Amino acid sequence: MTCVQAGKSEGVNLPTTLIDGIKTRYEVIGSGPPLLMYSPAGFDATLDKWTTQGVYARIKLLDHLPKKYTCIIFDRRETGQSGGRVERITWAHYVAQGKGLLDHLNFKRAHLMGGCMGCCSVIAFGVAYPDAVLSMEPRGGPWASVIRNDRAFADSYAKEDVGKYKQLVTGMCRTLFDRDTSPGAEPEDMLRLDIPALVIPGRDASHATSAARYLEECLPRAEYWDVLPDGQTEETAPARLLEFLDKATAGAR
Repeated sequence: MTCVQAGKSEGVNLPTTLIDGIKTRYEVIGSGPPLLMYSPAGFDATLDKWTTQGVYARIKLLDHLPKKYTCIIFDRRETGQSGGRVERITWAHYVAQGKGLLDHLNFKRAHLMGGCMGCCSVIAFGVAYPDAVLSMEPRGGPWASVIRNDRAFADSYAKEDVGKYKQLVTGMCRTLFDRDTSPGAEPEDMLRLDIPALVIPGRDASHATSAARYLEECLPRAEYWDVLPDGQTEETAPARLLEFLDKATAGAR
């Protein structure tokens, strides 16, 4: 397995693998227990968002976590240089991509971290594959990237039946965003999980603090870091995450 120093991947041809017939671009950084990181952002959740977007650019997780953990970052399907497929996407599709990537890298268990929509994927992953999860750290036009990067996909996309396409996209709204708080898994399923979780709140128009409190209430082994984004800095956030990861790793031995 080739590891690239954090922040040094710009211009590097990163590896790809096929998962369920769809290309996934990924990068492995650092060494230690595996940490699968579902990128922040919405339908543009590329691996670089861990260093360029909002609070993540400020707290610089990839300058710190790879010193003790094998950080696995990737372009979520339908974003960046990963491929896609025109279908009704559910959280299970994003879970399958992450699980397939772990299988490709020969990791049977991993810590999971997610930002923004990645948070929902982390929770759904925990429900689907609890035995493969060491811990969870959820932080509070889907085909545009594939159209831009894959000519064959773009040609096929242009031939889609408009009526069926509208029906598919309408259905995706129900399968991905079916509630007024954090989606991804049913509360009854989360209440059964025996997985350590660190919940870190957001506070803006897209990331309600109440959604973080909802996860705290639904996850029996959740720790809630009661620090709002203004207090989440490079000095505080990586240290808190490493403290949690180290404790969860020790508890899994």
